[in-house]
Amino acid sequence: MGESGLRDVGRLVVPAVGAVVEAPGDRVLPVRLVGADGAEVEAVTEFLLDLRACGGSAGSARSYALALLRWFRPGGGRRRVGTGGPSRGAGFHAVAGGSQEA
Repeated sequence: MGESGLRDVGRLVVPAVGAVVEAPGDRVLPVRLVGADGAEVEAVTEFLLDLRACGGSAGSARSYALALLRWFRPGGGRRRVGTGGPSRGAGFHAVAGGSQEA
């Protein structure tokens, strides 16, 4: 903490695990979530396609992809993201380049 008692967030290091990338020319799903290896995270793509099929906008799909990425990144590869929430499941983190360790 700094002199003001506030945390200096400028010094935080967030692991670059995965990314949300543009998919030019795809009018249905113009973004994809990719893991650390650059491969598309198919479970997230399936979710986003379902969102679009139910009337969600392309902007909503992008927002959800970014939110999933943010939720994963602070764990530094240690947060478990799956059907059971942060403490159970081996869903997203395994394909996004995260560790199996808790």
